[in-house]
Amino acid sequence: VSTAAAAGQAIVLAREADGERALVAVNGGREPATLTIDPALLRGLAAVRLPGSSGGRIAADGRLELGAQGALILA
Repeated sequence: VSTAAAAGQAIVLAREADGERALVAVNGGREPATLTIDPALLRGLAAVRLPGSSGGRIAADGRLELGAQGALILA
């Protein structure tokens, strides 16, 4: 597990094993957060829906945008 990005109260953790990768992004803050991440880490990943989360999205330039107290899983 490694830290792919962090800013304020938001963090993106990357996990790689057996040729597979997943990213977990969490914003513990009460305001939306934007994190810049290496676009190569996003290749081949798709968002996994999380019930009850304000979630997030991947912007066209590879930034991750997370809602207040939101989370996003990419696998």
